[in-house]
Amino acid sequence: MESTTCNSSNIFKGFSCSKSPTTGLWLGDSKKERIIASTLALALRNSIAEQLGISAVEMGFGYRLDKDLETGQGRSVCQIFDNVSGGAGFVLSGIDDIVSLLKNASEKLTCTADCDNICSFCLANQDSRVEIEELNRKVAKSWLEDNQLITHLHLPLSLSTIEGATYCSIGAQRFLRSIINKIDTHNESTVIQIALRGSPKDWDLINPSFREKILNWQLIDKINIHIGIYDVSYLSQDIKECLATLVKIGIKVFEINSQWDKYKVPLIAQISNSSSTYSLFCTSDLPSQPGENWLDANQSSIWVTSKLIPIILTKQIDTANWNIVDPGARVLKVSTELDGPVKNLKNRIEKLFSEMAPEFFQLIQDDNAINITYSDRYLKSPWSIILLSSFLQIFKNDKLSRLKILTVESNNLLQPNKIHHDWKANNELSEMIKIWLSNNFKLIPEIIIKSANRELQHSREISITWASGLKSKIILDQGMGYWQINMPHKYLLDFDFHQNHNEQLNDMINRLKVARMIGSNQWPTYITILSKM
Repeated sequence: MESTTCNSSNIFKGFSCSKSPTTGLWLGDSKKERIIASTLALALRNSIAEQLGISAVEMGFGYRLDKDLETGQGRSVCQIFDNVSGGAGFVLSGIDDIVSLLKNASEKLTCTADCDNICSFCLANQDSRVEIEELNRKVAKSWLEDNQLITHLHLPLSLSTIEGATYCSIGAQRFLRSIINKIDTHNESTVIQIALRGSPKDWDLINPSFREKILNWQLIDKINIHIGIYDVSYLSQDIKECLATLVKIGIKVFEINSQWDKYKVPLIAQISNSSSTYSLFCTSDLPSQPGENWLDANQSSIWVTSKLIPIILTKQIDTANWNIVDPGARVLKVSTELDGPVKNLKNRIEKLFSEMAPEFFQLIQDDNAINITYSDRYLKSPWSIILLSSFLQIFKNDKLSRLKILTVESNNLLQPNKIHHDWKANNELSEMIKIWLSNNFKLIPEIIIKSANRELQHSREISITWASGLKSKIILDQGMGYWQINMPHKYLLDFDFHQNHNEQLNDMINRLKVARMIGSNQWPTYITILSKM
C-alpha cells in the first residue's frame, strides 16, 4: 500500500534496504517492486515492535514512490511511521541498530506454515488489518537473497575488530542526541570527548553549525564538553584564540593520546557518565574536522558505535596564555543588549559603548574614522550585509573615504530564497555588497573574496584608522552570525535572488525598515575593543 498520511516528524524512510549492493540499482517502481517494498516495510515494522516490546499496530507501514536525484530512476522506498497523533517516537527510537533490524526482518519473511503469501503464522500475526493482496513474503525474500543484502551488511574487517562494534545507521549527530536523551545529564560526570582531526589549517572553528552544536551541548544540555587536539605546536594563534573563546564558557581542551589511535579507524567521540560509555568511530577522519560538514555522513564513510570500550582518560591542556587580552582592551559580554529594530541599531550600539567602553565611545565622538576594514568568512547573505552596514553606521562621517570588506566565496549549492540565505554566484555576492555599502556610505567599497576559508583568519575583525592617525580594532567572536532575523510577517523573509541588482537593493531597503535582530541562542557573544593599537 502506498503511504499517503503519516507523521513526518517520526518517520523512517528505508533507503537502506531498497538499493541492491550487487547491482547498485534501486528497488524500482513497478507493481512487483512496490509489493516487495511494502512487504519489507511490514517486516521492518514488526521487527521494531518486537525490539521495543510494543504492539505493531502502534505503527503504520507502506512504501513511497521516489526518484533518485542523480539518475532519475524511479524507486519504491519502505516507510514506517507512528500511528499515534503527534508521534510517539517509536520508529526513530527503534532504528539505532539497522543491521540487526534488517536481519530480524529478513527472518520474518520465513513462515513456519510455508504460506504462499502472508498469514497469521508470519507477517500478519499482529495485525488483522494487513492487506494481504498487496504483500508477498516469498517475492520479498527472493529479492533480499538475490541481491545479497544481508550478506552485504557485515562490517568490514577494519571495523569488525573493534570490540562490540555496531553499525550506526542514524549518523553521528542523531546517535549522540539519542544518547544525550537517554543518560542523566544532571550527573556531573557526564562528558562528551571529541577528537579534532585533520590539518588545523582546514579547521573552521567559527562555523555556525559547529559552534551551535558544541554550545548547545555545553550550555543547554549541561554536559561537560572536552575537545581533543594532537599537538599544540601545530596550532596558529588564530586557532588558539578561537579555542580560548570556547574555554570561557566551560569547555576544556585536552591532548589526544595514543589510546585514541590504537584502532584501525578514527575514534571520533566518546560520551560517558558514571555507568556507561559510548564510543563513535568512522572510517574517514573528514567528519572530525570542525566546519560545515562536522559529524556529517558521506557516501564513502561508515559509522560504528561500541558500548564496550572504556572512557579514555585525558590530560587537560592549559590554555590560559592562548588569548592574552591587551591590558587596554575592553571585553564586552553581549546577549540581548543589541536586540531590537535593525534600523536604529546605531542607537543601541552607542548606548552599549558609552556604558561599557566609554574611552572608545569618546574616541568616536572626538575623532573621525577615515579607513575601515572588516573581515568575516560568513558575510554572504543579504541579511548579514544589512546587519553589518547598520553596525558600521556608528562610524559614518564625511571624512570616511575607504571601506574594505574581506570574505570567502560562497559554496551554496541550493537555490536561495530567503533573506538569510547566501548568494550562489561570487560575482553576484561581490556586486551586491558593493551596491549596498555604496548606497549606505556614499563611497565605492573594496570587496575581496577569498577562495578558501584557510585564506582568511577565523576572527571577525573591524579595523579602524582615524583622522588623528590612531588605529583601533573591534573583534566580534561570532560576527553578524550571532543575530537572527525576525520579521512582523513570515513572507517578509522571502527574497527573490533572480531580481536584478536594483530590485534586490530596493527589497533590502524595505526589509531594513521592518527587520528586528535577536540574539540567536542562549549564550553570549563577546566583543573585544582595542581603542588604541
